[in-house]
Amino acid sequence: MNPPVSNAGILWPQLAADLGFRADASVSRETSSDASRASRRQPAYRNGSALSTDGSWLTLSERTPVAGDPLRELMGTPGLWRGLRDPAGDESQFVRSFGLPPVAALPHIDGGEDPEPDTADSKSSGSEPAWHALLEWTERTRSGRAVPGWPFPSADEIEQWSNPARLRVRAGSHVVEGKQVCDAGRVALEFSALVQVPADLAPARIAWLRELCHDAQEKWHMVRFGFDAAGTAVGAEVDLTGAPASCVPPLLELAHSALLNAAGWALPTLVLAANPSIDSAILDRPPPRAAQALDVRSGPDRQHETQHKPNTIHSEPTHHQAQP
Repeated sequence: MNPPVSNAGILWPQLAADLGFRADASVSRETSSDASRASRRQPAYRNGSALSTDGSWLTLSERTPVAGDPLRELMGTPGLWRGLRDPAGDESQFVRSFGLPPVAALPHIDGGEDPEPDTADSKSSGSEPAWHALLEWTERTRSGRAVPGWPFPSADEIEQWSNPARLRVRAGSHVVEGKQVCDAGRVALEFSALVQVPADLAPARIAWLRELCHDAQEKWHMVRFGFDAAGTAVGAEVDLTGAPASCVPPLLELAHSALLNAAGWALPTLVLAANPSIDSAILDRPPPRAAQALDVRSGPDRQHETQHKPNTIHSEPTHHQAQP
């Protein structure tokens, strides 16, 4: 199970202001009461990045032009960056998103500077230093390259903090073992190959694999889904490289739970879609909103069924906390 997660530290939009983000002045406000409600929901912005909250997690996101395939290029890169579909349906760009875990789940977090001392007429959220430390994590990993000088833990320390034997998911007879990675300055938990992708798999089936990757990583803040560089396997991972050193133990616990839930949720339909010997009138057609171009950056039909009636794409995880 995850450590207890509280939303007590989120005072929005004050926290956003403390972190240097500002509300979009162009957002209309109908009445003062509407303004108050809207201010608790609206993202805040800084240098082209948006910061939003669900009441517990913060999410840093930025729209990025599509130059390659985010489902391949972000796999194996440091930090919790994910490549999400543009919510407006713009196929020419995607959203790079980094979920910042609740500081209440990271009781020993160090680092960060409070940008301004409190004053009598300026209320503080009280948790800015911890959130600043997490925002610095996003900056350290923004380039997608190794993080120089990061004091990553040893393999022995990782073994003490987590149990790699728990990284196992199953869909019928299909069992996948995960692993912990702690080498070359990288710390991650991963299922490197949830399913293999046959070289002759039909385009519609590949479209569904991609669809599932997109949908799964949109449900869990920490977990990144995608393909290996050759496009021969679908994997899932949580990469903690560059995290504040004192956060790594509790983050590993969050990462274990998130990865197991997300991979277990997606695996049954991934297995079906990757197996051309299983007939499915649904999976043999591209996902509904991708049918025109087979460019599958769109939402799945959550009500689909196959002849085998598996745990389908709309099944919920058995347990999760704030959907890490």
